[in-house]
Amino acid sequence: MRNVSVERDDYSRSVVDQPTSFATTAYRRDRRDEAQPFGDNDNAWLAVATMLEQAALFPGRDRPAKLRAVLRFARSAVDRNVMRRLQFREWQRVGLAKTDPVVGIADEAHDAGAFHLAAHILDSVLVVADALTTLQRGRIIDRRARAVAKLGHTNASADQYRLLLRLGTTSRVPELRARAFLGQAALAQMRGNYPEVVRLATKASILADRYRLAVVSRHAHGGLMIAAAVGGRFDQALAEGWLVYRASRGEPREEAEILQNLAQALFDAGHAHEAGAGFAAVACRDLPARFILPALGGLARAAAVLGDASTVRWSSREIDRLARSSAPKYSLASALLESAQALAAAGEPAAATRRARAAADLARAHGFHEIEYKADSLQFSDASREHPNPETLGPKAAAVARNVAQLAPKRLPDHLKAALIG
Repeated sequence: MRNVSVERDDYSRSVVDQPTSFATTAYRRDRRDEAQPFGDNDNAWLAVATMLEQAALFPGRDRPAKLRAVLRFARSAVDRNVMRRLQFREWQRVGLAKTDPVVGIADEAHDAGAFHLAAHILDSVLVVADALTTLQRGRIIDRRARAVAKLGHTNASADQYRLLLRLGTTSRVPELRARAFLGQAALAQMRGNYPEVVRLATKASILADRYRLAVVSRHAHGGLMIAAAVGGRFDQALAEGWLVYRASRGEPREEAEILQNLAQALFDAGHAHEAGAGFAAVACRDLPARFILPALGGLARAAAVLGDASTVRWSSREIDRLARSSAPKYSLASALLESAQALAAAGEPAAATRRARAAADLARAHGFHEIEYKADSLQFSDASREHPNPETLGPKAAAVARNVAQLAPKRLPDHLKAALIG
C-alpha cells in the first residue's frame, strides 16, 4: 500500500498551515449551552487537542518527537473500550496506526456530542502525522467528514467524502471507497433523497461484503433497510433490519441505532404499539443525545396515534431538554418536527407551531430539505389520532414486530438521565 508521507493528499494540504480553530474555541462552541462537562475525560480531550495544536507550530523535522509525546499521553488517557471498538470492530485489526489512540480520543469527544473538538483533533493529527498510509489517512478523513455532518455542515462534509472517494479510487483501497459511498448515502438521507440512498448504500454494501468490512456492511445494509421502509417494502425492511440487530448484539450503540430504525419501519407500517415499544426501549437507555432524540420523536408520534397524550407531552419535554445540549443538528431538527406532528395530533396546536418553526429554521440553516418542507407544510387542522390501517406483515416481519414489542420498558422515567445530554 502506498505511503503518503511524501505526496500528501489534498485534504491535509488544505489544513496544514491553518488549523480550523483553537482547541479551547472548539470546546467552548461545543459547551455553549452545557452547564456540566460532557463526561469524565473532557480535560484529556482538551490536552490532546492542545498538544497537537502546539506540535503543528513546529518545523516538520521537530514534529515526530512532539507527536510521540501526544501519543504517549493519548494511550494513557483513552478509554479501553473505545480502543477495543475502534481497532477490533472498526479496523478489524487491519492497518492499525500509532495514531489510533488520538483517533480514539476524537471518537470519545464525538460520541459525547463535542463535534467541534472532535473535528479539531482529527484536523490536527492529519497535519502533524506525516507517516500515515493512505488507508490510515483516509479513515481519519472519513471520521472528520462524519463530525462535520453532525454539525450540519453538509456541503463541507460532501466535499470531504468526494475527496475520500478519489483517494480510495486512485490508491485502489476498497475500504475507503466503501466508506465514502456510505458517508454520501448518509448525507443523501439527511437531504431526503432516498433513490440516492439506495444507489450509494448498495455500492457501499457490495464493496463491504466483498472485502468483509463488517461495520461498513452493517451500516450500509441499515441504510438499505431505511430506504426499503420509506419505499413501503416493510417485509424486506423488517427482515433485513432484524438481521442487522442480531449482528449488533453486545454493542449498545449499534443495537440502539438499528432498533430505532426497526421501530420507525413498524410505525410507517401502521404498527404503532410495537413501534412505541421500540422507541421507548432506545429512549430509556444510557446513550448520547444523537441516539435518544430520534427515539423520543418517534415515541411522541406513536403515542399520538395511540391517543396517549401524556407520553406525547413527556417526549416533547425531554426533546426540549436535549435541544439545549450539543445535539446533532439533523437529529434535533427531526425530533422537533416529530414532536410538532405529535402535539398537533394530540390537540395542542400552539406548542406544535413553536416546534415546527424551530425545526424549519434549523433545517433551512443546514440544508435538511425534507425536514424543512415537512415543517413548513405541517397542517394542524388535518391532524388526526386515528390509527392508520396497519400493513399486513409476512411471517418473518410479524415475528420481528413481536420481538420488538417485548423490548418495551416497564415504565418511562420522570426524566432521562442528565448524562444523556451531550
